Amino acid sequence: MPQPPKHAHKFLRWFCREDYLEEIEGDLLELFEDLGKNNPHRARRAFTWQVIRHFHPAFIKPFSIPYLIYFPMIQHNLLITYRSFLRNKSTFLINLIGLSMGLAAAILIYTWITSELQVDTFHENDDRLYQVMQNYHGNSEGIMTFSYSPVQLTDAFLDEIPEVEHAACMNNRYYFTEKGIVSDEQKEIQIQAKGICASEDFFHVFSYPLIQGNVGNVLSDKKAVVISEGLANKVFGTSQNIVGKTLEWEQKDFSGSFLVSGVFENPPTNSSIQFELVFPIEVLLDNTIETREWYTDAVETFVVLREGINVDQVNEKIENYLKPKHRFREQSTLFLQQFSQRHLYGQYEAGKVSGGRILYVQLFSLIALFLLIMACVNFINLSTAKASVRQKEVGVKKATGATRKDLVFQFLSESLLMTFISSIVAFILVAIFLPQFNTITGTNIHLNFTYFGPLTLIGFILLTGLIAGSYPALYLSRYSPVSILKQKGSFSSGETWIRKGLVVFQFTLSVIFIIAVLIIHQQISFIQKKNLGYSKENVISFVSKGITSEKVETFMTQVRNVPGIISATNIYGGSFLKNTNFGVAPNWEGQDPNLELNVPRPHVGYDYLKTLGIELKEGRSFSRAYTNERRKVIINEAAAAVIGYENPIGKILTRGTDNLLELEIIGVVEDFHNESLHTAIKPTFIRFLAEGKDIMVKLQADEQGTTLKKLTEIYEAFHPGFPFEFSFMDQEYQLLYEAEARVAVLSKYASFIAILISCLGLLGLAAFTASRRKKEMGIRKVLGATVSQLVQILTADFSKMVLASIVVAIPISYLIAHNWLENFAYSIALQGWFFVVPAVATLLIAWITVSVQTLSVA
Repeated sequence: MPQPPKHAHKFLRWFCREDYLEEIEGDLLELFEDLGKNNPHRARRAFTWQVIRHFHPAFIKPFSIPYLIYFPMIQHNLLITYRSFLRNKSTFLINLIGLSMGLAAAILIYTWITSELQVDTFHENDDRLYQVMQNYHGNSEGIMTFSYSPVQLTDAFLDEIPEVEHAACMNNRYYFTEKGIVSDEQKEIQIQAKGICASEDFFHVFSYPLIQGNVGNVLSDKKAVVISEGLANKVFGTSQNIVGKTLEWEQKDFSGSFLVSGVFENPPTNSSIQFELVFPIEVLLDNTIETREWYTDAVETFVVLREGINVDQVNEKIENYLKPKHRFREQSTLFLQQFSQRHLYGQYEAGKVSGGRILYVQLFSLIALFLLIMACVNFINLSTAKASVRQKEVGVKKATGATRKDLVFQFLSESLLMTFISSIVAFILVAIFLPQFNTITGTNIHLNFTYFGPLTLIGFILLTGLIAGSYPALYLSRYSPVSILKQKGSFSSGETWIRKGLVVFQFTLSVIFIIAVLIIHQQISFIQKKNLGYSKENVISFVSKGITSEKVETFMTQVRNVPGIISATNIYGGSFLKNTNFGVAPNWEGQDPNLELNVPRPHVGYDYLKTLGIELKEGRSFSRAYTNERRKVIINEAAAAVIGYENPIGKILTRGTDNLLELEIIGVVEDFHNESLHTAIKPTFIRFLAEGKDIMVKLQADEQGTTLKKLTEIYEAFHPGFPFEFSFMDQEYQLLYEAEARVAVLSKYASFIAILISCLGLLGLAAFTASRRKKEMGIRKVLGATVSQLVQILTADFSKMVLASIVVAIPISYLIAHNWLENFAYSIALQGWFFVVPAVATLLIAWITVSVQTLSVA
């Protein structure tokens, strides 16, 4: 039996007046029970919302206000705080800058983390919505996990798995993924739009509310189409009363006229599935015959489990479901993963979830926390360092009757006021730097209360103020008035060590950040300079959209004849760096019967090696001078090593049912990286196919503008209605390391903020230490000490603290860097100077910071 949310229930009982509590609590529990029968998740949300609505003066019980927060005392504390800020302007500015930057960084990162955590959580059945995942148990490569499944699985689950309430599927990235051209019946308006094919239960499974149409039958007719509200307004000028209207669709995989059966609200920005049209799944089945077979993974399948069902029990039930369906499925197992978790947990090891984007969420959460703590450390250090200045104030107040609680409240008021002022400055900084932050993270976050409500914001400020002020408040309020007024206030060595320890903590983090920035930069530089086995300079790639396979070779002939084009080729199944054509490797004579490889099998056109600059070691490339090139194959060095032939040219490979298809090896090429350096080079088997629609063109460096203009004209002539959209291959390569590049940039900012906050704290401590030792320095100077000797004396303690932080930071940095580099199959070797240079730089920065104060005193 579902229970109402514990915290909301306790909160209601805490604030509600006794004469109202029984009636309100009874009504809310009755509401929860009614809603909980069908949707416990919705019931809990409704219960919490109703509790918040009843948090109203009319229902709140009277609370006695303790004398501690009596208004005149608050007014007095604010006045004392204001005067303290005026007397200690440098300390105030140091705390203001440090806390502001720490808060600004924390707020920016918090908004990004919140946006990441909210992806796909808006679905009404979020807690019961799962995606079907497939594990392939390869004999030699371990377990590979992917999200694809056969179309037939959807209906089979509905018929045979009673725990499944709803099931739906949609085409995966292998099928019908390109945008198409949408137009009205008269074709007066043409708009490029993204469409998907989905089964009938799609709108039952996902919460994309229909403005028009019936959820149960909008996808029941194969000539029907459901469109988004935004697309309806673009094509028809309205989203009302358009059911039954005709819509024209043109795309390379399928085209035709469809009747609008429904209109859905635009998918929210936090939806991982973005689309503007939904076609019935029958469109996919009718246009690709192999998708009707159990051995074809053409879709992604989603299920909504019934209330109260244990997902682990369902996983046990479906684990081997595919094995008897086809002999190619004997090594496949299934499991369910909560759909809203897929965005954050999308990496797998040994068939189990092992991480994903959640690692970056955790990393940046730690960075935000550390930066904020570093800012609070400055406040703590400067407050406790100046304790001697405020001892008389504490003594006088205690002698006149102030209790320790009164003093604690006063000093906490100072830190909270300081934090409040800093938060205002922090929001100004956030508003200034938010566009740049969005660029770095690839998001579109706005500064509003979508990501944090007023209560969250107030709690954030209060928590920061309490962290910063608690120790100074307890520390300053503990002194005995008699010992203070008799000038016998004592400062234990333990308190000094706490201050030094906090400085070491700050600089340890600073050194770690700087080392991280250097190592990430070196790895990215290595990635950019490494010989990849092909040439990506001056190569553009684009997709031939909307034309039939018969026209591809004609189009390619015209492309090759454009002045300024050195060579052109095409590939089937995706671009060079994102090719999806993977499968079981062909067989060869003498092969280990237990060896089964899942390998890249790109199908390419003429001039593939020439366009990409891939070196041919033996044999030849695909050529028009030969016939039956479809029965030929080119392999890379890794494949040749696996096959084991001394001279593989002319040898025969076989594949297909009963090895009926024979493939002759005609060439061996040097190994090349058609994936990121995270992955080791795989054995690759290159076959010929002239109809591929992903085009790659090698341009002359000095004629690119004219060449691209002519290429645009040819493209638009062959692809009416489709704009010419291309990208340079070197830019596509950089996108493979988008996450690393973002981490690098954010680490630079984090290290800058960390070292700035640390140096601000060091500057404040140095200024205070120097002012306390003026008489000592004067006496030393009279006795003959030089300026350099005095500076050395004043900086000695700070140098020891920074050196201690370096000693702590280097082994921690090494472990972090080593673990991060293990994510790459090809990486730099960790060298000593990666750690020595940041350490020396940090020490120099600290010396310069301290010397600003010590030189003036000396």
